[in-house]
Amino acid sequence: MKWLCLLGLLVVLPLRDAAACVRPADGIEPHVLDSAHANDTTPPAAPTVTHSVDRHEVDGGCGTTTDCDGKYGRIYVSVVASDDAAPVERLGYLVRVVGGDVPRDLRMPWFDNDARQQPQGELALGFDYDDDAFDFELEVRVVDLNGNISEPTIVRIADEQSSGGCSTAASPGWWVLAAIAFVLRRRRR
Repeated sequence: MKWLCLLGLLVVLPLRDAAACVRPADGIEPHVLDSAHANDTTPPAAPTVTHSVDRHEVDGGCGTTTDCDGKYGRIYVSVVASDDAAPVERLGYLVRVVGGDVPRDLRMPWFDNDARQQPQGELALGFDYDDDAFDFELEVRVVDLNGNISEPTIVRIADEQSSGGCSTAASPGWWVLAAIAFVLRRRRR
């Protein structure tokens, strides 16, 4: 009977590689230099970098936007860059972690040190949804069509999520209202 239950569990809970269920980043291509820009010796300006952290749950399964358990964590990094000669949509990016406590299972949009091109200027970094606290620094540099590299912009990405459950703390305003109600109630008696 034990074997039958075990076999049933294997059928119901198929083993999957979690990395296989992570949607690949759209639009990221290797950054290719252009010989028409060979005379460009001016590096791009340092980029402006912003970010947001998103944790989301959807009805389970391996879909187009989630990992296998129906939960995902993403850090969206938006890069605004400019160059004196190259069009913005053809600029490349070098992105790397430079320190701190990175999220568990951080998935960068690419896995080498080569520049990548992302025409939309937004990168999505995946991480383990259940990692409820991280604080790290990400360095972003811009590469033009002759290979000139900008000064870095370093952005601190920190997130601290509650692990769930109920909170027993009330805001100070509620305490004041509760105290006034208590005093007024005692006066009526």
